[in-house]
Amino acid sequence: MRHAFYILVIILAAATAAQDQQTRTFVKILHTTNETIAVDSAGREWIYDAAQARFVPIDEARDSTAEPSDQTNDDYDVDGVILPPEIRCTNIHKGDIVELFSEVTVDVDERVEGLVVSGRDVTVLGLVVGDVVSYRTVHIARTGEIRGDVVAEDLERERGGRLLGEWHRVSFPQAVGFGAPIVSRSLPDALAVFLIAFQVFLCLIVIAIVPKQLQRIITKIESGAVKAFFWGLLGWFSVLPIFALLLITIVGIPIAVLIYPLVFVAAVILAYVSVSVFIGSIVSKLFGWHDRSIYIRGIVGVVALAAVRLLADILTTIGLGALGAILGVLYIIVMAVALTVGFGAVLSARFGMEPKRARLTVHMGPAPAVKPPPPPQVNPSQTFGPEPPPLPIPPPRPDLGDATGGGEIPSNK
Repeated sequence: MRHAFYILVIILAAATAAQDQQTRTFVKILHTTNETIAVDSAGREWIYDAAQARFVPIDEARDSTAEPSDQTNDDYDVDGVILPPEIRCTNIHKGDIVELFSEVTVDVDERVEGLVVSGRDVTVLGLVVGDVVSYRTVHIARTGEIRGDVVAEDLERERGGRLLGEWHRVSFPQAVGFGAPIVSRSLPDALAVFLIAFQVFLCLIVIAIVPKQLQRIITKIESGAVKAFFWGLLGWFSVLPIFALLLITIVGIPIAVLIYPLVFVAAVILAYVSVSVFIGSIVSKLFGWHDRSIYIRGIVGVVALAAVRLLADILTTIGLGALGAILGVLYIIVMAVALTVGFGAVLSARFGMEPKRARLTVHMGPAPAVKPPPPPQVNPSQTFGPEPPPLPIPPPRPDLGDATGGGEIPSNK
């Protein structure tokens, strides 16, 4: 009977210890490089024993002769035992994470308290307290845990990974160029439209400021586009050497730093505008728009150059990524050739400046002696027409007598 009583007391003590082991609560957890220490509500310290996969009193662990664990911050799987996220995830990130054009990875020691959104894949190695939205795939590793819903096209979960929510499968149309859905392409599309509007505005401003110079450059392109192309190649290859030559001279340093970049930018702008007007003239003739002003031709040229890029984006958005990529490469080639032709025309036309006229040379020495012309030779026998008839003789007056003086002059008495 006495032995039975002792056995009952031992059993009750063991049950009490086990209950205390199960019902204790930790108010503080410290995770260091080599060990994990927890403090319960009674102020007692505990240490996590990876070999036993449980917390043991720190006094017992230090008194034991067991070798210390070589667990490090990156080693969360010791002998097949994975630390819970409350202990492991000490790097806390409060707030949403939104990455439309890149992948998102929650590290093994990271705790994210907020929404996670990515236009590509999401990999969860740590803890996410919130929803996860991915336009591709959400991957939950064996150390990962998501306490929320998942909205994604696909979900991959390793053994041990936890999802404390629901998976809503949604298929998003992908944009191959960026790897993002159509709804997330609103910003790039708006930027493309803004760039086209800016190019149109720049074209109109240049035409209004330097119309004569621009017309001379366009004439160079019309007279010989191939020649202008090779001039442009020579100009592109000469930009850096000329800049370097200016830097090695004292007088050329301020020119290279202040004037040369402005001249280069002005040349590129004139090249783009002149080529746009030239292409606009060709397109206008194809559509039968004759006698259009230079402003209209410039706008048509800018839109025509940008139409290739816009078409490539549209094809990529609707899923024709291969054709869109081909058009994208074609757009780059067309722009490179067009700018080279325009740049060569700008250089050959000397920025559209009026050509120099030939100067008249004036000699300031004494004037040469000029002989007077000889008098005309008159031939006496030469007649210059019929002689005029003789004047008629008036008849004699009776009161004056004969005209010869035979008459008498009456006296006045």
